[in-house]
Amino acid sequence: MAFSVLPWPNEEQCAKLAARCGATPGFVAQYFLQRNMLEGATRPGMDMHIFTAIEPPYQIMWASEDWLSFCGFSPHELENHSLEVIQGPETSRKVIDAIMASVKACQPITATVLNYTKRHVPFYHTVKIEPLTNSAGEAQLFRVESQQITSIARSFGQDLQPAPARTPHMPAQPLDALYGTAVL
Repeated sequence: MAFSVLPWPNEEQCAKLAARCGATPGFVAQYFLQRNMLEGATRPGMDMHIFTAIEPPYQIMWASEDWLSFCGFSPHELENHSLEVIQGPETSRKVIDAIMASVKACQPITATVLNYTKRHVPFYHTVKIEPLTNSAGEAQLFRVESQQITSIARSFGQDLQPAPARTPHMPAQPLDALYGTAVL
């Protein structure tokens, strides 16, 4: 399943939108890529979870189709990888350390963390990690569920905190408004 939920401007339309709002065509294209991915990821019924091994290095054993599609990986690409594959330069080491401390103790944890898709699109999500046990109470796998996926990308001029009125890399008008009213 591919995420093409909202209208997507073509290359020429991106260039026209960029000229109207003072951004680059690449910025406009990345904005719509991120918007479409995040709109798709927040639709009702999303199955955004994976299973990892119970022992270090906690390799990914299985990922849902929605998780694979959102993050941009194929199952083959995840072989012999842990969730480090979605960490990036702004992923909080402090949050990862707290998650790993709970995982090593085989305790459930819920945390909000900044991760990245394969195409390096950053996103915040709340991860809920819990050990799954057999009938004897022995942990067999970890279930990791991504919840509350939100848009956040400093490289796109957006942040969860109030943004300044205008930054050099942020258009003066919201791209959605321009795209909706632009004569392309």
